[in-house]
Amino acid sequence: MAIEKVDYQNFPNCLQISNEEVEIVVTTNIGARILRYGFTGGENILGEHFDARVQTNLGEWKPYGGHRLWIAPENMPNSYAPDDKPVEYEQINEFSARLAQSIEAATNAQKEMTITLDATGNGVTISHKLTNHDDAEMSAAAWAITIMRGGGEALIPREPFAPYSHDTLLPVR
Repeated sequence: MAIEKVDYQNFPNCLQISNEEVEIVVTTNIGARILRYGFTGGENILGEHFDARVQTNLGEWKPYGGHRLWIAPENMPNSYAPDDKPVEYEQINEFSARLAQSIEAATNAQKEMTITLDATGNGVTISHKLTNHDDAEMSAAAWAITIMRGGGEALIPREPFAPYSHDTLLPVR
């Protein structure tokens, strides 16, 4: 299979990454955001909230659903900067694409995702990158958030437990 340009749920200019088992749809008109993940021809397991709107100090924010990269800890404006502008994208190979949003005016941060679908099976690797383009330091962490469709369950593998050390803190809890 290959990456195709498709329309999805009134979102034109999406990229569909698929193999013979599953498909992923990412939008390039907003984001960077994954709108769909599901078995080929099956239901989307990601939550869809395309009509939801929230008024914030930065204007109207739309949660949309799916999967996106936020800035933690949750606060205004970092977490709620609208992701409503087109993204730059690049096809890396037939199963992988990189999406980068423009630098956010409110935070001077740039969010980027590289999405890679396994050639067979249903595995996906999503690499997230958060870049501070400001002269000042930013105290933040990359926070990948996925909204799931109601009524299902997600099984997420965990790394083996590692105790804290004086040298490093590892996200293996």
